[in-house]
Amino acid sequence: MLHRFALLQFSVPMTLLLFTLVVLVGVLLQNQQLVVQHVSVEYRHLLQHQLMFFKRVLPQELASGSLDGAERLLRQAADDNPSIRAAFVIDRAQQQVLISNREGWTGRPLHDLAADVPAELLIDRQQNATDLILAFNEPSLLAGQTTLSWTGQQGDRHHALLTILYDLTHPRERAYGLIVAETGPFLIFVTLAIAFLAVFFHFFLTRRVAVLVNSMRRFASGDYRSRADLHGGDELALIGHTFDQMADHIATIQAGLEQQVVQRTAELEQSLAHLCATQQQLILSEKRNARAALVIEISHEINTPLGIAITASTLLQDHADELATAFRDGQLRQSQLTSYLTTTDEALTALVTSLRRVAQMVNRFKATTTEQEESV
Repeated sequence: MLHRFALLQFSVPMTLLLFTLVVLVGVLLQNQQLVVQHVSVEYRHLLQHQLMFFKRVLPQELASGSLDGAERLLRQAADDNPSIRAAFVIDRAQQQVLISNREGWTGRPLHDLAADVPAELLIDRQQNATDLILAFNEPSLLAGQTTLSWTGQQGDRHHALLTILYDLTHPRERAYGLIVAETGPFLIFVTLAIAFLAVFFHFFLTRRVAVLVNSMRRFASGDYRSRADLHGGDELALIGHTFDQMADHIATIQAGLEQQVVQRTAELEQSLAHLCATQQQLILSEKRNARAALVIEISHEINTPLGIAITASTLLQDHADELATAFRDGQLRQSQLTSYLTTTDEALTALVTSLRRVAQMVNRFKATTTEQEESV
């Protein structure tokens, strides 16, 4: 049962499951996009505020000759905001790192930072640039730059470039986790709704279709009493009711056909018996006719030897009477006796020959009759 209706039983739940997955993936992707946009906007504002703050504060520290104080400000900002991946000031004249929150970066030339910092951030900006710019923007990295200018203790003018690089991976993960936690009940509700729909389709669609198909299969295999018996007012119940009506009509026709087959079979058997009886009668009639013809033929053939035998016996009787009369009268002569003996010998020879021919014909008649009976 299960393997026959696997396509029907699992296609609907699998469709609903795929629909659920598509909804969930759509919600997650939408939330992910919202997270990316929200975090990017939030940290852009934060980056602008920090750049404005450091643009105002760092030149004062650097003008006083306190590089350590300026570096502590960068490190303090990185400690307060773990998303800061790197914050450093590039001396434009020396083309090296003047101060940084990263250990070992201070005093390094720019080309040594290529492995840790995107190349776009190492390109020197215009000497007179004073605007805050978004120098680098990727899904996981955000960077901003601004120029710094101050006058040293000897009255010399210095120019530098402040760069702050944010790593947005952890902020986005935290924000995404919060959104997932907020949308969790909705996702659970959608999952339960899909499960309810799957159960509904199973009990009210798949199971009833399986009953209908099984009834059709049994009916097609010869069980004309099989019925769907589906109740309700929906389309499946209508199909089941139509099938039951069709099955009743076909069963009625089948019963009528079976009755006709039985009746026609009885008629054929009766006709066959009549034909067999007629055949036997024809055979017997043919045998009688054959025997009659044979008897006529034998009778015709026997007449000749029988006539000769009768003639010979009559002749013998006549000669015997003449000889007896002559003997009683005393007039018997030798010539008469000799003639009688000669005639008797010839008559007896003809009589024996004729009787033998008759015996042969009778034997042939018996043999022919036996062969005809055996052949029939």
